[in-house]
Amino acid sequence: MGQFFVLGTMTGRGIGRRAATLAFGRFPGIWQVTQVPENLPAVAFWRNTIAGFTGGLFEERVLPDPQEEDDLRNVMTFASPA
Repeated sequence: MGQFFVLGTMTGRGIGRRAATLAFGRFPGIWQVTQVPENLPAVAFWRNTIAGFTGGLFEERVLPDPQEEDDLRNVMTFASPA
């Protein structure tokens, strides 16, 4: 999956969390979700959603963006069980 977003008029209803957890459950394996660190609402959304899905078992790091030399990405990595 390359992009994930919920239209502004639909935010706050749990739609994004539900869609993300359905995708995580449907496609087991190692997941990596990235955000721009300055996008604090996105970081908070993914941190809470992934923590809820994994029971808090995920790794979060800030790493250089492989496509944009001077940019950073917040990276969350976790396993979705089979």
